[in-house]
Amino acid sequence: MKPDIWTEDTMLDISVNVVPMVVLVAFVVLFLGVTHWGMELSLLTAVMFGLILVMGVILAYVTYLAAVKIEG
Repeated sequence: MKPDIWTEDTMLDISVNVVPMVVLVAFVVLFLGVTHWGMELSLLTAVMFGLILVMGVILAYVTYLAAVKIEG
């Protein structure tokens, strides 16, 4: 059976990726606030949100790969 990769040591090693994830979430929340107060929804806004979300997905994937490599 495959060992659990989310041990305490692994979590401590990859916890450095929490800060960029929090920053990305903060940007999404701030941009949604600006959109709510009058920024029009356009192609530029969609690209902006798309880039932030893509970076978040990539960061989550790289974090998972790092956890696998640390335990492997």
